[in-house]
Amino acid sequence: MEEYRFLWAPVVIFVAGFFLLRLAGKRAVANMSSFDLFVVAAMGAALGGSITVPGSLSLTLLGVLMLVLTYLGWSYLMLNKNMRVMMVNKPSVLVHKGHISETGMRDARITIPELLGHLRLKGYPSLTDVEFAIMEEAGEISVIPKASARPLQPGDLQLHVQPTPRPVPVIIDGDWIEDNLLALGSNKNEVIMKLQAQGVLAAKIKELTLVTLDEQGTVWYDAQDASVDGQKAPQQYASPQQALTAVLAPEARQATEKNKAGK
Repeated sequence: MEEYRFLWAPVVIFVAGFFLLRLAGKRAVANMSSFDLFVVAAMGAALGGSITVPGSLSLTLLGVLMLVLTYLGWSYLMLNKNMRVMMVNKPSVLVHKGHISETGMRDARITIPELLGHLRLKGYPSLTDVEFAIMEEAGEISVIPKASARPLQPGDLQLHVQPTPRPVPVIIDGDWIEDNLLALGSNKNEVIMKLQAQGVLAAKIKELTLVTLDEQGTVWYDAQDASVDGQKAPQQYASPQQALTAVLAPEARQATEKNKAGK
């Protein structure tokens, strides 16, 4: 039995590791703090090593279980504000009133290209639109825009806005999701008719990347990219330095515009 350990041990480790992570909770696998990361890494090292190293697999699983229980106990202790002050990472201010804080950047150990990338992800390509950018204790960067760059809210105009219908995927990569159709009270024929009204042939439905349907019966679709003059699409960036600033090379930009025009 032991000589076939490499066959059955990975299966046991995978199943046990999955349930132990579920026991640890969502916090252990999302927005991890340094302590969360340490626990997950320790679990992986202990479980992975037991695949090939001879010994009692049950003792390894018991040890990992104790590690998870210790983690849960520590998580409850961290709910105490005095413990949190001593143990958690403090937020670092990266941008203050539109200006980069070098002290905060050093504390967070983040570079200028990384900061600009995070700001773009939040929808702020210009640093002058940012009032504050703060790296929180879990490593996420929160952005507070200047008043002039803040999106206009319906409350600013004293408007009452109707709830937005939720688009539900009914086709993904050409495959129907019949349970979603049933939940919306619709069927394939109804969706096909609405797609045909938008110029999509029934034979081409299998080539659609995504089709959504909302409670109001609105159908939206996205087709696969069209080929660019029958040639392989060019690289997005001409150099690693250009990639850091997320500026497309001229050839890549032209290819994207041709694909858009093709749709």
